[in-house]
Amino acid sequence: MLVFLCSACALVNEHVDVAYTPDPAIPRVLAANPGGVMLDVTDRRRAESPDWIADKKNGYGMRLANVLAQKPVTDLVRDALAQELTARGFQVGTTGATASVEVSRLESIYQLRILSVGAIGYADLSVQVRRPDGSIAYARTFSAENDEEASLGGTAGQARRSVERILTRVIGQVVSDPAFVTALSSLPRLS
Repeated sequence: MLVFLCSACALVNEHVDVAYTPDPAIPRVLAANPGGVMLDVTDRRRAESPDWIADKKNGYGMRLANVLAQKPVTDLVRDALAQELTARGFQVGTTGATASVEVSRLESIYQLRILSVGAIGYADLSVQVRRPDGSIAYARTFSAENDEEASLGGTAGQARRSVERILTRVIGQVVSDPAFVTALSSLPRLS
Protein backbone atom coordinates (compact mmCIF):
# COMPACT_ATOMS: atom_id res chain seq x y z
CA MET A 1 0.00 0.00 0.00
CA LEU A 2 2.83 2.44 0.87
CA VAL A 3 4.53 1.80 -2.49
CA PHE A 4 1.25 2.58 -4.28
CA LEU A 5 0.78 5.85 -2.34
CA CYS A 6 4.38 6.99 -3.01
CA SER A 7 4.09 6.27 -6.73
CA ALA A 8 0.70 8.01 -6.87
CA CYS A 9 2.35 11.26 -5.69
CA ALA A 10 4.34 11.30 -8.91
CA LEU A 11 1.08 11.34 -10.90
CA VAL A 12 -0.27 14.51 -9.27
CA ASN A 13 0.59 18.03 -10.46
CA GLU A 14 2.56 20.00 -7.86
CA HIS A 15 2.52 23.78 -7.35
CA VAL A 16 5.66 25.55 -6.12
CA ASP A 17 6.31 29.15 -5.10
CA VAL A 18 9.14 30.43 -7.32
CA ALA A 19 10.91 33.39 -5.70
CA TYR A 20 13.28 35.85 -7.34
CA THR A 21 16.49 36.71 -5.50
CA PRO A 22 18.74 39.34 -7.12
CA ASP A 23 22.31 38.30 -7.84
CA PRO A 24 24.49 40.13 -5.29
CA ALA A 25 27.43 40.09 -7.73
CA ILE A 26 25.62 42.50 -10.09
CA PRO A 27 26.07 46.14 -9.04
CA ARG A 28 22.89 48.15 -8.54
CA VAL A 29 24.06 51.31 -10.33
CA LEU A 30 21.40 53.99 -10.65
CA ALA A 31 20.54 54.90 -14.24
CA ALA A 32 21.72 58.32 -15.40
CA ASN A 33 18.28 59.53 -16.52
CA PRO A 34 15.68 57.05 -15.27
CA GLY A 35 12.10 57.61 -16.32
CA GLY A 36 9.03 55.46 -16.58
CA VAL A 37 9.15 51.97 -18.05
CA MET A 38 6.28 49.83 -19.28
CA LEU A 39 7.01 46.10 -19.25
CA ASP A 40 5.33 43.90 -21.84
CA VAL A 41 6.13 40.22 -21.24
CA THR A 42 4.77 37.51 -23.53
CA ASP A 43 5.04 33.74 -23.27
CA ARG A 44 6.30 32.07 -26.46
CA ARG A 45 7.02 28.71 -24.83
CA ARG A 46 5.33 25.53 -26.00
CA ALA A 47 4.11 24.77 -22.50
CA GLU A 48 0.77 23.20 -21.64
CA SER A 49 -0.09 26.02 -19.27
CA PRO A 50 1.24 29.50 -18.47
CA ASP A 51 2.53 28.35 -15.06
CA TRP A 52 4.34 25.15 -16.22
CA ILE A 53 8.05 24.94 -15.27
CA ALA A 54 8.89 21.19 -15.31
CA ASP A 55 7.65 17.65 -15.92
CA LYS A 56 7.74 14.92 -13.31
CA LYS A 57 9.21 11.82 -14.95
CA ASN A 58 9.67 8.20 -14.02
CA GLY A 59 12.94 6.26 -14.17
CA TYR A 60 12.41 5.60 -17.88
CA GLY A 61 12.01 9.30 -18.70
CA MET A 62 8.25 9.08 -19.23
CA ARG A 63 6.24 12.16 -18.28
CA LEU A 64 3.97 11.61 -15.27
CA ALA A 65 2.73 15.04 -14.13
CA ASN A 66 3.56 18.76 -14.11
CA VAL A 67 5.45 21.00 -11.74
CA LEU A 68 3.66 24.36 -11.85
CA ALA A 69 4.63 27.76 -10.47
CA GLN A 70 2.11 29.55 -8.23
CA LYS A 71 1.80 32.27 -10.89
CA PRO A 72 2.35 32.45 -14.67
CA VAL A 73 5.90 32.51 -15.99
CA THR A 74 5.23 35.94 -17.56
CA ASP A 75 4.52 37.31 -14.06
CA LEU A 76 7.70 35.74 -12.69
CA VAL A 77 9.80 37.44 -15.38
CA ARG A 78 7.90 40.76 -15.17
CA ASP A 79 8.20 40.91 -11.37
CA ALA A 80 11.93 40.06 -11.42
CA LEU A 81 12.70 42.65 -14.10
CA ALA A 82 10.54 45.28 -12.35
CA GLN A 83 12.42 44.67 -9.10
CA GLU A 84 15.78 45.17 -10.84
CA LEU A 85 14.68 48.28 -12.77
CA THR A 86 13.19 49.86 -9.64
CA ALA A 87 16.50 49.28 -7.86
CA ARG A 88 18.14 51.30 -10.65
CA GLY A 89 15.76 54.27 -10.27
CA PHE A 90 13.18 53.50 -12.97
CA GLN A 91 9.46 53.81 -12.30
CA VAL A 92 7.80 50.68 -13.63
CA GLY A 93 4.19 51.29 -14.58
CA THR A 94 1.96 52.25 -17.49
CA THR A 95 3.88 55.17 -19.01
CA GLY A 96 7.35 55.69 -20.41
CA ALA A 97 9.66 53.60 -22.53
CA THR A 98 8.42 50.15 -23.51
CA ALA A 99 10.58 47.14 -22.77
CA SER A 100 9.19 44.03 -24.45
CA VAL A 101 10.32 40.60 -23.31
CA GLU A 102 9.49 37.34 -25.06
CA VAL A 103 10.01 34.22 -22.96
CA SER A 104 10.81 31.30 -25.24
CA ARG A 105 12.16 29.09 -22.47
CA LEU A 106 12.08 29.05 -18.67
CA GLU A 107 12.07 25.53 -17.32
CA SER A 108 13.80 22.79 -15.41
CA ILE A 109 14.58 19.44 -17.00
CA TYR A 110 15.40 16.39 -14.93
CA GLN A 111 18.45 14.43 -16.03
CA LEU A 112 18.94 10.85 -14.92
CA ARG A 113 22.42 10.07 -13.67
CA ILE A 114 23.97 6.85 -12.40
CA LEU A 115 22.71 7.08 -8.81
CA SER A 116 20.83 10.38 -8.80
CA VAL A 117 18.63 12.83 -10.67
CA GLY A 118 19.84 16.33 -11.57
CA ALA A 119 17.66 19.29 -12.50
CA ILE A 120 19.00 21.58 -15.21
CA GLY A 121 17.47 25.04 -15.60
CA TYR A 122 17.16 26.72 -19.01
CA ALA A 123 16.11 30.27 -19.89
CA ASP A 124 15.84 32.11 -23.22
CA LEU A 125 14.56 35.71 -23.34
CA SER A 126 14.35 38.16 -26.24
CA VAL A 127 14.37 41.78 -25.05
CA GLN A 128 13.51 44.90 -27.06
CA VAL A 129 13.22 48.57 -26.14
CA ARG A 130 11.10 50.63 -28.52
CA ARG A 131 11.19 54.34 -29.17
CA PRO A 132 7.90 56.31 -29.15
CA ASP A 133 7.80 56.14 -32.98
CA GLY A 134 7.92 52.32 -32.78
CA SER A 135 11.49 51.91 -33.98
CA ILE A 136 13.79 49.63 -32.02
CA ALA A 137 16.33 51.28 -29.71
CA TYR A 138 17.65 47.99 -28.30
CA ALA A 139 17.29 44.30 -29.13
CA ARG A 140 19.13 41.32 -27.72
CA THR A 141 18.53 37.66 -26.89
CA PHE A 142 19.70 36.21 -23.58
CA SER A 143 20.24 32.52 -22.83
CA ALA A 144 21.29 30.82 -19.64
CA GLU A 145 21.68 27.28 -18.34
CA ASN A 146 22.51 25.95 -14.89
CA ASP A 147 22.98 22.58 -13.25
CA GLU A 148 21.13 21.97 -9.99
CA GLU A 149 22.55 19.65 -7.37
CA ALA A 150 21.51 16.06 -7.73
CA SER A 151 19.17 14.16 -5.45
CA LEU A 152 17.90 10.59 -5.29
CA GLY A 153 14.70 11.52 -7.11
CA GLY A 154 13.60 14.54 -9.14
CA THR A 155 11.45 16.58 -6.77
CA ALA A 156 9.28 19.64 -7.28
CA GLY A 157 11.52 21.50 -4.82
CA GLN A 158 14.54 20.64 -6.91
CA ALA A 159 12.81 21.99 -10.04
CA ARG A 160 11.81 25.16 -8.15
CA ARG A 161 15.40 25.83 -7.03
CA SER A 162 16.65 25.23 -10.57
CA VAL A 163 14.15 27.71 -12.05
CA GLU A 164 14.88 30.28 -9.32
CA ARG A 165 18.60 30.11 -10.08
CA ILE A 166 18.16 30.34 -13.83
CA LEU A 167 15.71 33.26 -13.48
CA THR A 168 18.28 35.11 -11.34
CA ARG A 169 21.01 34.39 -13.89
CA VAL A 170 19.08 35.47 -17.01
CA ILE A 171 17.57 38.63 -15.45
CA GLY A 172 21.05 39.47 -14.19
CA GLN A 173 22.33 39.26 -17.77
CA VAL A 174 19.62 41.64 -18.98
CA VAL A 175 20.08 44.36 -16.34
CA SER A 176 23.87 44.17 -16.38
CA ASP A 177 23.94 45.01 -20.10
CA PRO A 178 24.82 48.74 -20.16
CA ALA A 179 23.18 49.11 -23.59
CA PHE A 180 19.82 48.00 -22.14
CA VAL A 181 19.91 50.52 -19.29
CA THR A 182 21.18 53.26 -21.65
CA ALA A 183 18.37 52.54 -24.14
CA LEU A 184 15.75 52.91 -21.41
CA SER A 185 17.42 56.04 -19.98
CA SER A 186 17.92 57.86 -23.28
CA LEU A 187 14.37 57.67 -24.61
CA PRO A 188 12.22 60.79 -24.32
CA ARG A 189 9.79 60.63 -21.41
CA LEU A 190 6.10 60.41 -22.16
CA SER A 191 3.79 62.51 -20.06
